[in-house]
Amino acid sequence: PKPADRAHAGGDFEADDAEQREPSAPRGPIVDRDSLLERVNHDDALLKEVVDMFLPECGKRMTAVREAIAARNSADFGRSLHTLGGMFRSLSAVSALQAAEVMRALDLAQQPDAVSATYALLEREAEALEAELVGLAADAGAAARSATI
Repeated sequence: PKPADRAHAGGDFEADDAEQREPSAPRGPIVDRDSLLERVNHDDALLKEVVDMFLPECGKRMTAVREAIAARNSADFGRSLHTLGGMFRSLSAVSALQAAEVMRALDLAQQPDAVSATYALLEREAEALEAELVGLAADAGAAARSATI
C-alpha cells in the first residue's frame, strides 16, 4: 500500500517518514507492457517513434530536476517532476512513476536529504526504464522487419 493508504488504514506517520528517508526500489514492474502496447495500438513503428522521442526528453527532464534540487528551487522541482510523471504515465512506466510520485510528496525545503536519496532512486528507475524501452523498441523493429520479409 501507498503511504497515504497506510495512514488511512491506521498506520503511523513516523513509519511513512522513515520510508521516505530511505527509499527502496519501487515494487512495480519497470513497464506495464500490455498497457504500453495498447497505448500505441500495437503499432511497432509508433512504439519506436515514441521511445525515440522519450529518450532525449527524459534526460533533459532528469537534468532539470537535479538542477532544481541543487538550486533548492521548489517551483522548478515540482514542475519538472510533474512533467516527468506525465511522461512516465503515458509510457506505462510503473516503477519510475512510483519513484516520481514519492519524490513529489517530499518538501524540497524541509526534506533535502530525503529528496536527494529519492532522486538517486528515480535516476536508477529512469535508467532501467530507458534500457527496457530500448529493448522493446528493438524487439518492435525486429518484428516489423520480419513481417515485411
